[in-house]
Amino acid sequence: MKKTVLKAAGILAATVLLFASCAADDSSYSSQIDTVLYLEKPQVSAKAYPGMNFVSWEPVANANGYVLYKYEDNNFKSSSSLSYTDLSYKDTDIKDGALYSYFVEAESKTSTGRSISTENTRSDKVSVKGIVPPSDVTTLNLYAYEDYGSKESPKGNKDFVVTSSNIKISKDELKESEKLSISFPGKAYLTYNLGYTTIDNQFDVQNPYIITSNIRDNSTNDKIFYYDYTVTAPGIYKAVIRVNSENSLFGSSPVVISDESVTIEKLNGTGGTISSASYTDLGKTVRVVFNKYVLNGSSVPESYYKVYRCEAGSYLYEPVSGTIAATDSSKATYFADDTVPDSTKEYEYRVVVTDGNSIAYDSETVSPYSLAAQSTTTVSGVKSSEDNDAVSNDITWTITLPSNDVVITGVYALEKSANYTGTVVAADFDRTSSLETTSGTDTTGKKFYVYTKNHTAGNKVYLLVTTSQENKKDGEWLSSAVTTSIDPISAPIISVASYDSTITNATPSYAEKVEDDVIVNVADTITYDDISYYTYTLYKTKSTVESDTTSITWDFTTSNWEKVTDLTMSKNDVIDSNSVKYVGIYKESNLSDGVYGYKVVKTRKDSGESVSEIEYVQIDCDSVTIKSTIAANSASFESPASATSNVEVVYTISKAAEEVYGKVLGTDNLVINWIGLPETGVVYELYRTETTQNLTEVVWTKVELTPSITDTKTPMEISYDNSGAVGTMNIDVVTSMKYTYKDTGLSTGKSYQYMLVATKGTEQKSKISAKVLGAN
Repeated sequence: MKKTVLKAAGILAATVLLFASCAADDSSYSSQIDTVLYLEKPQVSAKAYPGMNFVSWEPVANANGYVLYKYEDNNFKSSSSLSYTDLSYKDTDIKDGALYSYFVEAESKTSTGRSISTENTRSDKVSVKGIVPPSDVTTLNLYAYEDYGSKESPKGNKDFVVTSSNIKISKDELKESEKLSISFPGKAYLTYNLGYTTIDNQFDVQNPYIITSNIRDNSTNDKIFYYDYTVTAPGIYKAVIRVNSENSLFGSSPVVISDESVTIEKLNGTGGTISSASYTDLGKTVRVVFNKYVLNGSSVPESYYKVYRCEAGSYLYEPVSGTIAATDSSKATYFADDTVPDSTKEYEYRVVVTDGNSIAYDSETVSPYSLAAQSTTTVSGVKSSEDNDAVSNDITWTITLPSNDVVITGVYALEKSANYTGTVVAADFDRTSSLETTSGTDTTGKKFYVYTKNHTAGNKVYLLVTTSQENKKDGEWLSSAVTTSIDPISAPIISVASYDSTITNATPSYAEKVEDDVIVNVADTITYDDISYYTYTLYKTKSTVESDTTSITWDFTTSNWEKVTDLTMSKNDVIDSNSVKYVGIYKESNLSDGVYGYKVVKTRKDSGESVSEIEYVQIDCDSVTIKSTIAANSASFESPASATSNVEVVYTISKAAEEVYGKVLGTDNLVINWIGLPETGVVYELYRTETTQNLTEVVWTKVELTPSITDTKTPMEISYDNSGAVGTMNIDVVTSMKYTYKDTGLSTGKSYQYMLVATKGTEQKSKISAKVLGAN
């Protein structure tokens, strides 16, 4: 490929070459000319001042911005990105005597075409040594350290240090300009706040009238600054200057007040007072009306009148925009109309009468313009599927106007991310184009609808409506946030329990109970979406079981999850008729012994996004019986100072009435054998696990706890035959024994589950508690 390298000034030539290449063979990219445009090298200079290095450069044509690179003693220190309008840089982060080098790189604009690229260009290095005087040097004495001087051997020009004697103040012919001219000397590394004081406030230098702040010229050292100030009142004026260093290390100087003063005499006549100053239209124009001024028995000519405006408290007076004219042919009163830049601010208007030497004036304050507010327009939105795509990621907005004479002037939407926590205000909205409104079927003329569509899932959407009404303030009405669907997909709740499907009555014999059947219950709450947007698929797997003396592990690592069924979810009106809750149930029977995992997968049909939840169940049909459930509850006993938790585990062994009976074993003595409690030969062990949703393996760790035992005795009447003597007797039979385990020192907020394992000889059976959160 042929390549042409040009400087930025050669853009036109590069374009001609490119077009010629395309015309020659448009089908072959290799025949086109790849043109590289290099920006001109920035021309940079640097100057060391006390407390500041000043770096400046000439503008580079076609530069999109600049990057300044700073080195300290030849070590890279920092870089700063600057806009294309920035042509200088003030560096106050310097050390005395350190060598500072600077490069300025001109950044190119974006490529102008497929085969034209523009490359950045870096300047030559410029270097200076930092000048940092001791911190106790006052601002006005920094001049001594210019050009690496010192307090003992000053090198700067002291004539350009502000003093009372070199601040000059004078006046022009007031009839022409009404200006005070102020001049003073200045340094490139200092800034100046300029004000004035008068004899009326006893030349108070600590609270002067501020004219302007931060006067500076960093590019030129030892210069004279000039400033003109509009005079609107008689008095004796002196200039006041406070000097600040560009480097905050040296602070600011005491106020310097000029030796010179200017006296503006008072014009000795009558009149010129303001009769009214008020808005004449909807916050756009102020009309100032004043009566004529009489001097030496005659009305002064119109040229004597000046009308000024300033923001209240600023003392910076500007001529009003309108001309001064008499209200009628009698010329008894005059007026001036002023177009107000910002009607929300308070202004002071001043009518000045001057003959060129003396001044009379009168002032009037105009409050911010305020129209009556409109009545409230309400804006609300609800999620919908306006485009019928089965996804509620659209919003239907309702705008209700307070009256028919209110007009909608704009409707604008703003979408923020789901994690946005700031406050949205009207100024945040892009008002380039307004959304379309419709009145729908509303017949009042006050209700309108707006539709916004296909929002990002979970984002927050706002609507701004602007309205107008004659002789009322314009209205801005902001909706609350509407969080859009697609709803963040939430996991359903799954529970699994074993039972004996052959037992249907309420008081079965425990000896007949074989819990080898499973019921799976899946519940889900759908907040906004339709249940038809989702599928629910149930899977099952079986784990391997490993055990030792201290733990039991259910290992699902190599398990294959097999699909069981697609669940049908039905609305559960029984649980809560006011909420949208759905349940799905699955049953299966005659499972072999083992640990089974059940997983429900919830999937969005449109996006394919899915989430799953897993639960497990143990099927154990050994003849060893565990007569009741095991319960685990958060408990508050023995709460330690540290952030740990407690769980109380309760296992209660109960016998039904028909399982407790007496029997005569001999003829001489009454011997009663109870099939009751405690059950002989049965060893109980308690295990604990932290619950997990990943279900790769479940490790049950033995809990070495000694339970407290509480028994419950039931009085029973039994009959007997003792050597032919038949009779009855009452006896208290233990029908229930409660084992209570107190498990302490658990982690706050974690979820635990407990398993009780009963062993009798070679047979073993276990039962699992519900999950429980540790809590203090």
